[in-house]
Amino acid sequence: MSTITITQTLELEDFKTLLYDSWHYSHYWLDLNCDPASTWFNDMYPNKAENTCIEDKLWAYLENGHRIECHDHYGDERFTLTWAMIEKGTRIFVQDFSNHYQDFLSEHNDACTADVWLQCVCLDDVVYG
Repeated sequence: MSTITITQTLELEDFKTLLYDSWHYSHYWLDLNCDPASTWFNDMYPNKAENTCIEDKLWAYLENGHRIECHDHYGDERFTLTWAMIEKGTRIFVQDFSNHYQDFLSEHNDACTADVWLQCVCLDDVVYG
């Protein structure tokens, strides 16, 4: 079988909307401890703190090398979310869940799209739902 390999460069900043949506819709299986991220952001950017949403604070915190403690309710596992996990999980999301990735690209993403992305980031696969 003949194949064609296509390489695409993605701006991870574009995936911030998935973090926002997953923050709101994936809490059925995952708790993210946002307190350290919020405190760090507020200390680093006091003039922006009041008008910045939590997902922007989380994104900046992770992008700057910090980690976020998480708890998977169903698997009863605790783990640490890192920027490297976002990069790896985003690759899994793009390669293995192309229908959700296409929804994301066409701006038809929803709670399901965001949840699939977050599971790829945290679990390297879709385990729930």
